[in-house]
Amino acid sequence: MAIDKFAMCPGGTGKKVKFCAGNCLPQLERLEKLITADQSRAARQQVTTWLERDPNRACLWAYKCLLDRAAGCVEDHAKSAAEFVRLFPDSPIALAELAIAQILENRFQEASESLARCVEQCEAQGYFYYRVVAAMTTVAEWLAEQGHIPAAIAYLWIASHRYDPQNHTETDEILQQLYDRKDVPLELRQMPTTGLFKDELRDLDSRVYQHVVRFRFALAEQEVQRYLETNSEEPQAWFCLGNLRLWQINYPGAAEAYLRCAQLDQTGPLGMVALLRATILKKNGFGDTENLYLLRYEVSDPERTKEALFSDPHLDHVPPDQLPLNNDLGPVQSQFLLLRYPRSDGFEQLLRDLDEPRPPLVSYVLYSRSRDDEPAQIVLTGVSESDRSWVETRARQWCGDEELKVLEESVFTTDSRILRMLRDVSSVSSRFVDGKWRDVESRLVESIPKWRWPVLEPLTLEEAARDPQKKQWARILLAHILQEIPDRHIARVLHEVWQKLHLDFDQEELARFIDKTADPLLIHFIDPARLSDEQLSAVCKLLFLYQQGPLLERFRPEVLQRRDRLDPELVYFVYEVHAAVFVRTRQQEWLTIHPELEEMITYCEQHNLSHGRLHELDLVGLVGILASKSTSTEIKKQALPFFEKLLEHLVRHHVNDPEIGPMVRDYWHKLTQMALAFKASLTGGRSLDELTQPQIWTPDAEPGPESRLAQPEPKKIWVPGMD
Repeated sequence: MAIDKFAMCPGGTGKKVKFCAGNCLPQLERLEKLITADQSRAARQQVTTWLERDPNRACLWAYKCLLDRAAGCVEDHAKSAAEFVRLFPDSPIALAELAIAQILENRFQEASESLARCVEQCEAQGYFYYRVVAAMTTVAEWLAEQGHIPAAIAYLWIASHRYDPQNHTETDEILQQLYDRKDVPLELRQMPTTGLFKDELRDLDSRVYQHVVRFRFALAEQEVQRYLETNSEEPQAWFCLGNLRLWQINYPGAAEAYLRCAQLDQTGPLGMVALLRATILKKNGFGDTENLYLLRYEVSDPERTKEALFSDPHLDHVPPDQLPLNNDLGPVQSQFLLLRYPRSDGFEQLLRDLDEPRPPLVSYVLYSRSRDDEPAQIVLTGVSESDRSWVETRARQWCGDEELKVLEESVFTTDSRILRMLRDVSSVSSRFVDGKWRDVESRLVESIPKWRWPVLEPLTLEEAARDPQKKQWARILLAHILQEIPDRHIARVLHEVWQKLHLDFDQEELARFIDKTADPLLIHFIDPARLSDEQLSAVCKLLFLYQQGPLLERFRPEVLQRRDRLDPELVYFVYEVHAAVFVRTRQQEWLTIHPELEEMITYCEQHNLSHGRLHELDLVGLVGILASKSTSTEIKKQALPFFEKLLEHLVRHHVNDPEIGPMVRDYWHKLTQMALAFKASLTGGRSLDELTQPQIWTPDAEPGPESRLAQPEPKKIWVPGMD
């Protein structure tokens, strides 16, 4: 493979290949040929031999490090990188390889320093090498694997937006994966900002930013600390200090700085965010976390135990396809939900339990027996410390033994009791509520203000909201629930509680704060009507970035109302998210939004926007209504014309649509059969199994007079290319 003689030297010398390694061109081309032919091992042996003869070749060292890494030889790569830097201390490529070697040895601080030197040398040469961006990405991926998500996001963001703005697709994909990490609190997976947005802090912000984008976090921290020596009462400076320490994986130091910021700003959004971050970074910061156990017991009388499990009113049997649980027991014969209250009085008891944060779901229960010659087992997962004694009593009743034969007792995670309770309410109670969810919401709105959190003792949430010293705590507790449980029902409850307790911020101040910090959490508490068009667009883009679909629902009415003034693509995407959430959570009500959906499709056509996804969601919603046994005949009769009209529109206008064209072509025959089946079931009582010919014309089926379903004459649908 020919190498461009006027390209930059791959060894990072800052010279062109012709003037740096001109006599090495044949060697470099030979290495490229071997690598292209998947002969990396031979290439590695060859470059090692050449370097033994002449070690003063930066380009060959660059290939040596690359091939060592490709071969998975971590120790050899570390030695090669160290020698490369010793011989060429000003080479950005050498320093990038050293940073990779250091991070693979878990030496994060040294790797960060090497990256800083990399950037410095690239700036001195006036050229930025892609291998340096790759090294930044490698360090960020290591940080993510170790669970240091804020630092990983900071490194990736700098690499992508500062040093590789034109070709950052791969980096942005990794970045988006981190933004989407639902196991990480939303406050810890945000875009990096200094937090310095006052006009009088502009100079400090500039100095800090210049250090940060060069990975000189320690120097940036020193800048802020020098400022605080004479301005110790500035909350934004303390917030910035917390961010810098967070990116350096100094979590205790970050929590301390955030807490100081919160003490200085006890009323504003900055203080709330700082207090929330400080609390999240502390172990059991909210004070209600407890151990969750996995308990495994041997069963001596399988038949008796199985009968006891199915007859226990506190156990709700769950079909395997509805609640798949990962386990290492082999085939699970039965699985149950262990409820705090008997199934018979589930709804009323659930409402009573809401007065105190008592999780209605106590445990998942698995009954397993792989073979007849092996003992059966009962496994309980998610048993909290406070419920363990009650659970063990029930297990004795199931097993019929005074002494349980314990096979395993282990703590497998920890969780907040209040969060568990609300998760259970949103996911499990639907099995018992039977359409009474609004009653549950009303009870929660009454009960949550009376709950007591350990961090508020002896105050209730309602009392804390009235106390100026504790009001921010009331805010962060509700915000914490919102970011941990992205459920539309729970979100609606918490917004009502927020209003009831008068926790609102000044809306103009809040809008400015979100605009400056891009903090998605506080978007929960802003009135969409108070935002300018520009602010509304920015907020919606933030919610897209962090995959906050349920929250985006709050902004949909305002976006649609202003659609003539906003970017049409933004309007479309906001509505698409709404339609997707609606069809997933309220499919039986799909016809209620159908007029709005058709209006949105017309809007897309007027603005030449691709809108196949809306047709796909419409198809899913209509099929769900027509195929459901619980849908009334009257509703089905209303839905059928929409379904037939949609099929005709798809085949006329969307066969070649890149979004849904493949689906239309691949499933057209099946869709037409479904249309006939739905129509037959509503008119003549026929089912899909009785249909032998499709009534709607398709290229591979031509109904004739012999068709027993050809009366009346079937309506033909035009297919492209056919008269």
